[in-house]
Amino acid sequence: MPPVPATLVIVTRSVAQEARDSIVMPLPGTLVVSETEDPRADVPFTGITLVRLHQGIADQLVIKGDGTFTYNNVPGILSPQQIFNLNEAIKGINFFGVEATFMSMVPQIDAFEYALTVERGEDTRTIVSQDNFTPNEYTTFLAKIWKTRDSLGVVPTSLPPQVSTAEL
Repeated sequence: MPPVPATLVIVTRSVAQEARDSIVMPLPGTLVVSETEDPRADVPFTGITLVRLHQGIADQLVIKGDGTFTYNNVPGILSPQQIFNLNEAIKGINFFGVEATFMSMVPQIDAFEYALTVERGEDTRTIVSQDNFTPNEYTTFLAKIWKTRDSLGVVPTSLPPQVSTAEL
């Protein structure tokens, strides 16, 4: 009986596997700005909702594009300058293009968690973040939005721990 030639087996990876392997998530606390400019960056926001959760207690700030807002159901109104500043902050951080990992993989019992939703015409984006896993740039951005409560005479005693009022 003649010898059997060795069989060559070629293992190939699927296109889907290659794509999955090519996605690199940033390390927690690392902000990655989009390489492309937001084509709708000059479109003003129509709504902002910021929910802060800590040990089962939630605070909610809702801001409409016309300047009306509520903080835990207490109404207030922002000046046109404050609305302009919020739009500039959204544009400045490229909210609709920013990428990052802002949450721990392990529950953090004492950490504050934030869910920020920005609506801009037909665009809507929500970013969930957690203390100690949020880059300083994004924490400062959140603090600018959270600080709008000042219009109600609410002292911002609960800014994210990495941000001082001097940075605002």
